[in-house]
Amino acid sequence: MQYGREEDDPPLVLGHTDMWTNNILFERRKEGGLELLAFVDWQCATVGLALLDVASVVGINMSAVERRRTEETILSRYTNRMRERKKEFVREFDVTFDSVRRLYLRCLRFAALQLCLTVGGLLTAPVGDSEEVKEKRRRHAEQLKHSAERLKGILEDI
Repeated sequence: MQYGREEDDPPLVLGHTDMWTNNILFERRKEGGLELLAFVDWQCATVGLALLDVASVVGINMSAVERRRTEETILSRYTNRMRERKKEFVREFDVTFDSVRRLYLRCLRFAALQLCLTVGGLLTAPVGDSEEVKEKRRRHAEQLKHSAERLKGILEDI
């Protein structure tokens, strides 16, 4: 993904590249809500496109319906935050909603690849007749269904 750069792309960034809910630690606030504590599991980190992790979090963890409903809000917030801080970067770059959206859609390909690997890994279900294995198979089938639906939604949109 990092080699597919265009002239007007924002600068490359350090990307986690395995950004999903199990790699994000939160703490519940006493007054309500969550506070981000840390991103963990950095063995896949690399230099890459700025929206790679955003596209992964959104694409992997949200249903297609949820993702489509919230993408504009997420990308607008991202755009506004980058505009506020763009002078802090080593190289200035133009930040528009359209440029952010184009880059995000390119980065969704990486989320699709991650979901392909997830779906492929889920094609073999647990074997056995015990109640515990039957429950694992049920959860496994549910995870496969959700992952396949998310993958299908991304492929429809890119």
